[in-house]
This record gives sequence, C-alpha cells and structure tokens, in this order.
Amino acid sequence: MEIYTSYFGNLKRLNSDGIIPIGIAVYPPKWYKGQNYKRLAPASQMLRMTIDEYDRMFQKILAYQSPRQVYDDLRRMSRGKPIALLCFELDRRECHRLQVAEWIEGQMGIKVPEYPHPVPRNSFIQTSMF
Repeated sequence: MEIYTSYFGNLKRLNSDGIIPIGIAVYPPKWYKGQNYKRLAPASQMLRMTIDEYDRMFQKILAYQSPRQVYDDLRRMSRGKPIALLCFELDRRECHRLQVAEWIEGQMGIKVPEYPHPVPRNSFIQTSMF
C-alpha cells in the first residue's frame, strides 16, 4: 500500500487520482465526509501548546502506537489502495503529518512522500533567450 501525506484542500485532486483520503485531524473540516483516523491525531489540548510542547507531546503519542497495528488499520480502511493522510496545513513541515510520515518511515521502512510531490520553494525554470 502506498502512503502519502497531504492536506484537506487537496481532496479533489486526491479523489481524481484514486488516492483514498484519511484524515488525521482532531477536528476534520465540517465539509469533509471521509474517514478520519484519530490514533494519528493530536489531542485537543495540544492545539493550545507551543510548537516545542506540541512536538514533544505528539512524539509521546506516536511512541504509544504499534506501527504494525496502524499500518494494518490503514490498509483495512483503504482496502489496500493508495492513501493520503490529511491534515490542515498546506506545508507539511508545519504540520504533525510530517512527524507521522517520519515515524512510519522509521518504524516500517515505507517511504511516505507528500502528495503531490512538492516543488521546492526556491526552484524556478531557467530559460534562455539564446
């Protein structure tokens, strides 16, 4: 099973590309009618923490999870199809889904890229007039 991360605003593209969206948010958007996997969501009180406190607490949440159980749950939820774990932030570097991706990669050896593969912020197409 392929696993990606993305954000709720990318839902139409994910659906059109056959990627099963699975939220990992404490409170998914009200308009979102898809599945949500709360075992990979932060606790609601964490939303009021500083970034450092939040990161430490979320690492503790992940430490209590069984990577095999999480993988098996996600596989069942998606029926083995590719999935994207969704949260709110446009940039996954500012979101807990990056920690989830790194945890899955480290624990299960499965690459979890952002979908679609992001273009680096400083990249540009260089053209020549000659």
